[in-house]
Amino acid sequence: MTKYAARDLAIEINGSPAVQLTSFDQVGSSRSLIDATAFGDTWADYVTGIQDGDEVNFTFAYDPVDGAHQDFIDAYNDAAGTVQIFTITHDTAGLDVDVSAVITALRRGGNLGDLLQMSGTLKIVEPGVVDNAS
Repeated sequence: MTKYAARDLAIEINGSPAVQLTSFDQVGSSRSLIDATAFGDTWADYVTGIQDGDEVNFTFAYDPVDGAHQDFIDAYNDAAGTVQIFTITHDTAGLDVDVSAVITALRRGGNLGDLLQMSGTLKIVEPGVVDNAS
């Protein structure tokens, strides 16, 4: 079984590479369960319900003049809540997905002795994580 280092992960917003990324959570979704248990059942019974996208935390070593970092800020400040497409690739592993999401949180700053950082949260929305054809 082959294992891949996550350090080769690349993220783009609006076609611009998001450089100096220091952490990016896994992307996906989950489905709620609807209790379909009836009288006389000896086990709980469920059917799948509505799909809900994950919340994805990210952190950058922040560069205020970097265009992609500014794209994240602009997307967060978009009062209309326009859905953004984030492309996630890992060339060695063959990963290539588009993630539809809105930025729901954005923070900038840093601790004494640390790098200046920008962090935030994406909320994945429909159509979610879509594999791109190879």
